Amino acid sequence: MFIRETLTRRRADKCYRSVRLVENFRTGRKVQQKTLLNLGAAFPIPKSQWPELVELVQAGITGETPLFDPEPELATMADTIVQKLRSRALVQSAAEALDGGTANIRLDSIQIEDARSVGCERLALAALEALGFLGVLKNVGLSDRDARTAMALVIARMVHPASERETLRWLETNSATFELLRLNTGPALYLDKLYRLSDGLVKHHEAIEDALFDRQRTLFGSSGAVIFYDLTNTYMTGRPASDLARFGRSKQKRNDCPLVTLAMATDEGGFPRRSSVLPGNVSEPGTLFEALDSLATPEDKDKPTVIMDAGIATENNLAELRNRGYHWITVRRGGVKPDQADAAGARDPDATIETRSGHEARIWNLSHEPENEAQLCIWSQARQERDEAILAKKRDAFEAELTALHDGLSKPRSVKTYDKVLERLGRLRERYAMVNQHYDIRVTKGSDGKASAVTWVPNAAFNTRDARAGLYVLRTSHTEWGLEKTVRTYWRLTELEATFETLKSELGLRPIWHQLSRRIEGHLFIAVLALYGVNVIRTRLAAQGVHDSWASVRNKLGRWQRATTSFTSVDGARIEVRTDARPDPVAAGVAKAAGVPYALERRIRKLKNP
Repeated sequence: MFIRETLTRRRADKCYRSVRLVENFRTGRKVQQKTLLNLGAAFPIPKSQWPELVELVQAGITGETPLFDPEPELATMADTIVQKLRSRALVQSAAEALDGGTANIRLDSIQIEDARSVGCERLALAALEALGFLGVLKNVGLSDRDARTAMALVIARMVHPASERETLRWLETNSATFELLRLNTGPALYLDKLYRLSDGLVKHHEAIEDALFDRQRTLFGSSGAVIFYDLTNTYMTGRPASDLARFGRSKQKRNDCPLVTLAMATDEGGFPRRSSVLPGNVSEPGTLFEALDSLATPEDKDKPTVIMDAGIATENNLAELRNRGYHWITVRRGGVKPDQADAAGARDPDATIETRSGHEARIWNLSHEPENEAQLCIWSQARQERDEAILAKKRDAFEAELTALHDGLSKPRSVKTYDKVLERLGRLRERYAMVNQHYDIRVTKGSDGKASAVTWVPNAAFNTRDARAGLYVLRTSHTEWGLEKTVRTYWRLTELEATFETLKSELGLRPIWHQLSRRIEGHLFIAVLALYGVNVIRTRLAAQGVHDSWASVRNKLGRWQRATTSFTSVDGARIEVRTDARPDPVAAGVAKAAGVPYALERRIRKLKNP
């Protein structure tokens, strides 16, 4: 076994070469060579270290331990090559049949190695297969191998969201995705290949979205009667050379970073209908009708109901929606008015319902003003707990700032001038406008004209419950709908927002490391494709009464792995068994509910000990 560089083709005045792992074998009187593995043209190991690398590969195949510790880069490359050789069964020149499936082995020779996660990958692959993902990619012009590689990218984004560089490392060393997709054979996969695939996906993104959306409608019977529209921004590192990267308002308080915005319209099941990448400083209300126009088709008879959050629901947008014949549901901008809170608290609710998490929600039907609009005041136990937690957090932070201001009066190089302390206090009051009225604050002036103390005590407003805690108002043009139907329809948007919020961190939307526009769009579009797979899994789980978040599903399946167990028989032969570990009952239950029951897969090889 040795490594050599091979001339593959000539074009004009340029020669193309590749590095290959080769094995000699004898046929009669002739010695021939067989290529075991194509290591690629960009093989990173210097030629002077190839002999040492071959020795490590041979030791890895036979289970021997090197006499001296190799360099980390060589050890990593040797492990990668050994794993590919084992998965391809390219050591057949030393293979024998395992008679009867039994062998006498030495217990002290048992080794477990090359453990890789496989449980969540199985669910992700089953979801993409249900969507006909491979066929969709082939229809837009991708080859079979490129389509399977693109599937690996999407699966990686679902299971281990990260940059393309980290994705490649994870696929090669931590995951069984390549084995499931039969990508552990053939040419090595390099980072530039992932980038080119990402560019190709963006080029056909509308055709891919249309095909996947039609397929999911066939699977789950989506009616398309409701469209949820939302925007989310993600921050970037460095100073990208892209027209999309703009400084704007960041909900993550990353105003130091340029932003890009992902706009997405989904159906009632949460499946993306259309997505686009916009500049980071785009105005949310101004994007609505462009998205609706891109969704309109001549065969649509009934226009869908548009569900949106308060940032998009300006009065001009609502009026334009009425003019175009769209119905809509949104939350009222500016929060709950005091008179609306008083009106709700003065009488019993018109309806009481229970949320999926078991919390109580109360609904009051307010007056119809204007006549073609209904307004519903909703109190949610979960929302009240959230509001009270936010208030407590703001109070703690405000008191910490006041304490720091007071302690600074006795420290060198801190603000002590009376007027400057008052100025600093005014800025704190402005920053904590939600809670500063709950305190009586006093700054004491010393005889030297400097501030000597900052004191504060809670006033009567501190213990007074905010009548608007837990309340919000929905506005809708569906005046004929029942209260519960309207509220539950809007709740679907909040569920989708929660899912999409996890996408930003769990499906790799934030941060973005790319510099070019096409790479930024490709990175975000892979996350959109991952959302299709996630929704297929969660929809199947919900049908079986399992309402776990995607993060919870991944955690439960995390211990389902595939590993190679190797041992030596009494006659000196080395035996390898590649099999999936049996999942624990929780993981097996989740997989079964998602339509992917556990099935034992095992490969056994018996290798002669040289």
